[in-house]
Amino acid sequence: MGNVNGNKLMLKISAFMVLLMGVIYVAHHHLGLLSTYAFLLGANDLSFGMSTLLYIFLTIPIALLTLSFIVYKKQKESKILPLILTLTFTFTSIAMIAAGNGFVEYHFSIFMMLALISSAESLTNVSSKLRTESVELENLVRIINEYEKEV
Repeated sequence: MGNVNGNKLMLKISAFMVLLMGVIYVAHHHLGLLSTYAFLLGANDLSFGMSTLLYIFLTIPIALLTLSFIVYKKQKESKILPLILTLTFTFTSIAMIAAGNGFVEYHFSIFMMLALISSAESLTNVSSKLRTESVELENLVRIINEYEKEV
């Protein structure tokens, strides 16, 4: 993720994922989504310690996303930004599982995060190749225009 467009795209995706984590938390803990199912599994009432742990898990991705935005604003091609975004994806997945009462359905977010992290490098490579080809095309058009003026 060494270019600006790749970093910007991954930053937007991570912001969406953190927002989705918040939606999952609100749906399960304030709107009662699947509360009967959680009751049958014994996951409906969290102890004080487990609630504290849940809030820590929810805070980490928000803090990492905030740090990502700060780093991006200061230096768009920062070498540390891909690492921070990777940590954001990882902790967002953990927080989604925790916010969703540990339901097995949310464990699939792990695979989604792995796919995003692994595709980030290929997105960067494609973007940089397109940029290089665009510059080469502009140079070719300039050479053709100069040739036409001479003829």
